[in-house]
Amino acid sequence: MSLSPAEPTTLSLVARRLSGDTPFGSHEYISVSVAGVYMQLLTVLAGECRGAGRLLDALGGSSSVQQQLVLRDSLLRRTIEDGIGTVVHGVDSIGRAELDGLLDSAAKATLTDQGTLLGELAATVPFARRPSAQGSVWLSGPPENSAAERFEGQVLKRLPQFRFHTPTEDQVRTLVEANRLASLIAPEVAHSAISHACVVIVGEFQGAEHLFNALTLPGLAGVIVLSPDAFKDGIDMAETLVHESTHLKFLDIDYIQPLFAPGFRPETSPLVTPAWHESDSVSGGWPYDRVLTSMHVYLTLAVFFGNARLHVHEDAYTVDYAHARAAQCRTRGAWLFEAAQPHRELLTLAGRQFLVGIGEMLAALES
Repeated sequence: MSLSPAEPTTLSLVARRLSGDTPFGSHEYISVSVAGVYMQLLTVLAGECRGAGRLLDALGGSSSVQQQLVLRDSLLRRTIEDGIGTVVHGVDSIGRAELDGLLDSAAKATLTDQGTLLGELAATVPFARRPSAQGSVWLSGPPENSAAERFEGQVLKRLPQFRFHTPTEDQVRTLVEANRLASLIAPEVAHSAISHACVVIVGEFQGAEHLFNALTLPGLAGVIVLSPDAFKDGIDMAETLVHESTHLKFLDIDYIQPLFAPGFRPETSPLVTPAWHESDSVSGGWPYDRVLTSMHVYLTLAVFFGNARLHVHEDAYTVDYAHARAAQCRTRGAWLFEAAQPHRELLTLAGRQFLVGIGEMLAALES
């Protein structure tokens, strides 16, 4: 399968834009912005919650990189947001004593080598280490650990009938290998996406009707949930890791640069059925936010597999397979881009800019 002379250059330029531009590409920019939002929320809480004040003091003596590591922790983010719900809006999101205790624990973690609330109080093992972000695998929480109980409770709130598994050593090694291979195949794109993954959970649902491979949890930032069936080998997991992490990146982008107009709700959104799901009554009918996040994923995977075609590695994909998958992802991304056009009134200015940028990058790959 021959390559045009311009193809490597085009891929490189798109990868650089997709993973490095601001405000929608650069992990570093997004991470600093996310941390800044949570610093502001902690400032609001500090007047009512001593733990918030102690955490702010601890973060004040930390570097920007350490602040990002601490404030991108999935449980801490959920705790701060629930604290705002309780303290500011009067919603019973979290008890004040529990809020104070968790934020106080986060302050202590900030001053230790663990660095994060989940790392300090619960059992995790890292699979991807980066200065301002660390991806870890959820093993289990120590008995009677309030942080672990709250984290698992937040997962179960969004995934009823889910059962946590303790990952095997082979599964942890597969994730480590997947991160290595993704970084080898497409280093810029892999770094930009996987840095948004904080915790990977392994488990399954009770009952055969809830089959899945991998998913993310809106409202619980940085969490990827994997079925045991997803652990075939490192190279398949590399794609899964990039795919799901890109969904997490999209959620973080939307958090700091709201993409959807006020009042948008997936439940009342116009529905779009992708051409490749027309005969599938279960997988069709995507709300508008799913159209945008999936378009973003397909662009990312088009670059990922385009790179795989250029950089053949013995542990990775064949040239023909990478070529076919890159073409498929470009085609699907372009289809979703066109399907998104009639509903642009559902987007903010930032959302329309995001959409235009995705379209430009897809067009560059097709040229």
